[in-house]
Amino acid sequence: MPAGAKYVGRGTKWGNPFPAYDNSPRERALAAALFANLLAGRSTHPHPEHVIAYPSDDEIRRELAGRDLARWCPLPAEGEPDHCHASVLLAIANTPAEAA
Repeated sequence: MPAGAKYVGRGTKWGNPFPAYDNSPRERALAAALFANLLAGRSTHPHPEHVIAYPSDDEIRRELAGRDLARWCPLPAEGEPDHCHASVLLAIANTPAEAA
């Protein structure tokens, strides 16, 4: 793992709670989409007590901004979408709070 990188896989507080059961591209895309929807909807959910506990956007920015994130997902081919929850975390981590 590169120096300064942060592992964000299962077993850490940064892991995706939605598994890609067979690790196929379709399952990885679904797991990443569910993760993105979880994070996008947690602040507007009418019953926040029913939302899966996950670090806040502020915590994501504070701990992950500017860092490389390590994960087990395969890297996408050039021009292909990155179907990994780490790409969702990177987008949040590297977007200033006032721009979010």
